[in-house]
Amino acid sequence: MIGQMPEPWTPPNPLPGPICTDRLTLRWFEPSDAAGLHEAVDSSRAACVPWLTWAATGHATTDDSRTAINNLARMRVEGADFTLGIFDRATGRVLGGTGLHRPKPEWYTAEIGYWLRNDARGLGMCTEAVRHLISSAFTPQTEGGFGLRRLEVFCAAPNTASSAVPVRLGLGAPCRLRAERWVETIGWADSLAWDLLSSEWDTATHTHIG
Repeated sequence: MIGQMPEPWTPPNPLPGPICTDRLTLRWFEPSDAAGLHEAVDSSRAACVPWLTWAATGHATTDDSRTAINNLARMRVEGADFTLGIFDRATGRVLGGTGLHRPKPEWYTAEIGYWLRNDARGLGMCTEAVRHLISSAFTPQTEGGFGLRRLEVFCAAPNTASSAVPVRLGLGAPCRLRAERWVETIGWADSLAWDLLSSEWDTATHTHIG
């Protein structure tokens, strides 16, 4: 017998965090991070556009970044988005962001997104951050995690830097969604999609076991 479908997912209270790795700290952005966040986005704007639409005009000033941080806090309280900053563990420098987005409570599912500043790329830091975020996402709430069942990753097919992350995590071949998104400098572009179940991930070693 299959049994009854569980009640929809609700965010843990308190929320998990911070998440510490060998080199990184993943934590909620605070208003005091506004200057560092603005600098991280502004120094990497050309590389983030066109993949991240908010990078084109967002975070134009420190005040803009502070407003964005306050909006993220509001969405977190509402259970609509859980964006974490990626910080250098040794220096506290803002390196980028990741998080659990577009949660689907009835399916215990969320989407993982990520970005990294230019001068931190090529060092495996984004993969390191996402690897540990996946473990937190799949850890039961009774053990300090988010208690999710399934995760999704999407990116534009031409964005090779982004698509390399799920490949390094061992998530296998993606599903290709043809001409699924509009990219300003390209036009209609394919998207790549991966999914991952909690039963396919070892939260102790932060590795794929599917």
